[in-house]
Amino acid sequence: MLFINLIYFCAITTLAGAGDLFVKHVSHAALNEVSPTENAGYFFALQKVPLHARQYIFTADLLKRAIYIDEGQRVPLSYTMTLKNGRGFDMYFSGADYSVILSVKQETVIDQQTSEYQASLIVRHGRLKRKYAVHGILNK
Repeated sequence: MLFINLIYFCAITTLAGAGDLFVKHVSHAALNEVSPTENAGYFFALQKVPLHARQYIFTADLLKRAIYIDEGQRVPLSYTMTLKNGRGFDMYFSGADYSVILSVKQETVIDQQTSEYQASLIVRHGRLKRKYAVHGILNK
């Protein structure tokens, strides 16, 4: 009986450890994907990533509170301003030593509630500056 209890304990401990690894893996994967609580807002992914994969690098709600995903870390940003230009518009966000410009170059209106965008995302963090080709959607 002691032997059976020992085997049971080892099996449960091993499975619990495997479960912890699975949870850690899922948690890490979840950081790479912003799962919006609402369907409304701006959602942008890298140009090579299909939007239906929902692996966004940048998202903002309709109040323009935003999140930038930097190597799995979620960086909250606040809206600063929008400047319109001849080719589209630039939306400025900042927070936590980050400065982000969403530069929209092309807008395609799908219906009254939805627009698709081709854009670039310019991110400054300290001395680092990155520019990403992105595409996204606005759901009103």
